[in-house]
Amino acid sequence: MVLRRRWVVPLLLLGALMHLSVFAYDSVDGDIFLAWSQHAVDRGAATLYGHGEAWLAPSTVTYRDAVVRVDYPPFALVLLEAVGTWHRSLTGAGAASSPTFEILLKVVLVAFQVATVGLIFVFVLRHST
Repeated sequence: MVLRRRWVVPLLLLGALMHLSVFAYDSVDGDIFLAWSQHAVDRGAATLYGHGEAWLAPSTVTYRDAVVRVDYPPFALVLLEAVGTWHRSLTGAGAASSPTFEILLKVVLVAFQVATVGLIFVFVLRHST
């Protein structure tokens, strides 16, 4: 099947809408992202990993009475910190106290996923001929 270029943007938008509709429900991943983001805003993204001799050891963060393991790459955690900081500067509220933060976080995450898929598509398109 050959995918025509004119269908790429509509398909990416459709995928984003489908993804956002699923994000409307509470999920374990959503709580984990909220935990990491809140911790990163409060203490800095660098503190999400271990320190000293144990810097390679998995780190954990406590959020809403749950302990979650930190196992994402640094750029993703810096992105979560940026979204949390942006939200706090707009509202003055932390992630734990605001449902608008969940919406903002989910929209930004989906936007980055769509952008990543778009970049992969462009790369493959340019290198496939």
